Amino acid sequence: AGGGEQAMSAVHRCLKDWNSNMRARAVEALAQMVHPGDDAAIGAICQCLEDWLPDLARFEDKDHLVICACLRALTVLVTRSNIRVIHIVLDCAKDRETSVRAAAINTLSEIAPKGHDQVSAAILGGLRDKCGEVRTAALHALPRVVKEGDPEPIQAVRALLRDLNLVVRSEALGLLRRLRAQDKTLLCPRVRDESGNAKDR
Repeated sequence: AGGGEQAMSAVHRCLKDWNSNMRARAVEALAQMVHPGDDAAIGAICQCLEDWLPDLARFEDKDHLVICACLRALTVLVTRSNIRVIHIVLDCAKDRETSVRAAAINTLSEIAPKGHDQVSAAILGGLRDKCGEVRTAALHALPRVVKEGDPEPIQAVRALLRDLNLVVRSEALGLLRRLRAQDKTLLCPRVRDESGNAKDR
């Protein structure tokens, strides 16, 4: 397993390759090279996202493959609440590329502490996204992120029962059915305790 300087240099090399597929594969390899919680690797990936996100418009391929690879890597590597990571992923949730927004929502559901206001707002915003892929991702993320007892998420899910997308309608119906069976506002247990540490689902 490589870590520290090796992990950081691997990420920087991947960003210099002319081919976005190669850069994405290098980021995926990085997530496998180090142990979860490796601060150097997490910091390197965050730096990559911070460097690339503002300038994506000047790249023809938009590098969404690389951004999604970075988001998946953070899902694997981040083991406790990290404000820097959360804010970067929140920025990705506003991206113009559908796959990036969906990947960002998936990542937020894994790395953010339950009840985080900005993350909860991003997930609720995802339920209103123009793309069905993002709305579906938000439905999956909702129980892991939003506080129990908040009626707004339930109202938003009910509204999706009228969605034009069959997959979204089915997911919304399934979520509401599970909520009723559990007799609580949200169905999943906390994925992180109040200190931000990951817990078993």
